[in-house]
Amino acid sequence: MQPDDVLYAERAPAERMFVVLAGRLAVRSKEAGGRSTLAHVWPGQTVGDAQLLVGEGGRRRATLTAVAPTAVAAIPAAGYTRMLQGGGGTPWMVDPEMQWLVRARRRLGWG
Repeated sequence: MQPDDVLYAERAPAERMFVVLAGRLAVRSKEAGGRSTLAHVWPGQTVGDAQLLVGEGGRRRATLTAVAPTAVAAIPAAGYTRMLQGGGGTPWMVDPEMQWLVRARRRLGWG
């Protein structure tokens, strides 16, 4: 993503969560004025997982925009649900959709 690219928009349906691998995202909300930045999301942090917990009908509560060149990894809702149902770390090691995240974190020195 390049600066000013939108990862997701406020009120959009939540279909996946994201892990920021590099760069930085700004969190903005129309309800909070839209232009001011409420928070930043940095490498190693996740976004979008809270809306997946709501289930179908979960909507994004803010707009996330790249502030710098940014790389993110997407985890589909189904993969996130399997991870939660598996009781912690096990799915990260056995679920093929999650194995790439473990490898990426190790390459970046995050464990």
